[in-house]
Amino acid sequence: MVKDGAIKEDIIAYLNDKNIPADDITLSQIADSIITKIPEQGYLTISNAIQWRL
Repeated sequence: MVKDGAIKEDIIAYLNDKNIPADDITLSQIADSIITKIPEQGYLTISNAIQWRL
């Protein structure tokens, strides 16, 4: 998304669409982090169902 010109609000909206369990401040911090250091493609290894059991 960053390579395609996405801005911070676009990334926050995408994270909200994916139901990332975080508040607005945390999502803003994650978006800043994504913009400053583009993450490598990877896999999310924990599901929300497993998260609630931990």
